[in-house]
Amino acid sequence: MNGEDDTIDLLSGISTDENGNHIPDECDVFGDVDGDADVDVDDILRVLGGFSDPEMFPEADIQPCGGNGIVDVDDILWILAAFAGENLCP
Repeated sequence: MNGEDDTIDLLSGISTDENGNHIPDECDVFGDVDGDADVDVDDILRVLGGFSDPEMFPEADIQPCGGNGIVDVDDILWILAAFAGENLCP
């Protein structure tokens, strides 16, 4: 957001990374499971894939904010809400 490298912002403490994904929190897009800066069908498919095979898509664990170690129905509901434009995480 500020034109600086994200790594520099994180290491210097200018930005925080509460979920440990190496993306400054102010740049995170809730529900962006595949890391392409949007929430689309690919993200929904990854969460559905994580529901059937959590080891294959551990990043699908998005609920509660940052995950709880389980890919479950709540993760599916949250990714659908994110796809609809809701940000359920502060």
